[in-house]
Amino acid sequence: MRASEKHILHDCGGKELLTLETVTVSKNFLYAPHTHSPLEVSLVLDGCGEYRIEGRAYDMRPGDVFLISNTDLHNIVIEGDSALASLTLHFQSEFLWDLLGMAPDYRLLKVFFARNATFQHRLDRGSPATAEVARILIGMEREMIEKPLFYDLQVKIMMKSLLLLILRKYDYWEADVQIRPITHVEAYHMKKVLSFIDDNISEKLSLKTLSKRAAFSPTYFSALFKRYNGITLTKYITCRRVEKAIELIEATCSDLGEIARCCGYDSPISLNKAFKRVMGMSPSAFRKGIRLPPR
Repeated sequence: MRASEKHILHDCGGKELLTLETVTVSKNFLYAPHTHSPLEVSLVLDGCGEYRIEGRAYDMRPGDVFLISNTDLHNIVIEGDSALASLTLHFQSEFLWDLLGMAPDYRLLKVFFARNATFQHRLDRGSPATAEVARILIGMEREMIEKPLFYDLQVKIMMKSLLLLILRKYDYWEADVQIRPITHVEAYHMKKVLSFIDDNISEKLSLKTLSKRAAFSPTYFSALFKRYNGITLTKYITCRRVEKAIELIEATCSDLGEIARCCGYDSPISLNKAFKRVMGMSPSAFRKGIRLPPR
């Protein structure tokens, strides 16, 4: 597997909100089914393979666009002498809060969080809108490579246009499902909590502690968290701990006991269980050479 430079947009605190990069996967490549906390939109640029998502198998060819939620178990399989290159966009749902400084409008995420029975992870190949989604993704990459004046603002505008285009052109989401708007106050407190989680990933993070920091009751905070992020608080924390573990495994020679402690687990056994739930493999297997596309 080979990845191009990762292009990143951060929030004011330095957290990655959006990443975009081209990943090339070579022959006989297989990685375990896994999930990750960011949402994903990916475009196949070249080659072929198979995308296995939530029990479905999609053949992949140039021009295909895939939508992956933060609860979708997925992996790519490359067999024989084939190879595949894809442009992969990852973004946190809180990216919408940073979008032009406006209150987050979660209707833009209905295709991820309010899917209907006709939903397909691969956008319809026969729709002209799929080519337009691909053009927007390529345009976003060009902006992030060339970095013209206010490129970050342009990327945010393009991201909103991409999500709106998908909502308008594909009958993949439940029109009758109402997603209650999140207020500025709710979003402000939620961003504070998410930053606190990242800054204290090695510590015990309880519902009681986090809801208190947000100044909401535990019951209200749990519901708000799920609406804001698309997954439960417990799953989000697990994903962030595992993502931190992956960073440490790739960047250091620390033993798994030390990595477990840095990620908030009291033993390598606890880390192993969480790692397998999220990534479909053990941290030791990952360290031995099985690698995943960038999250």
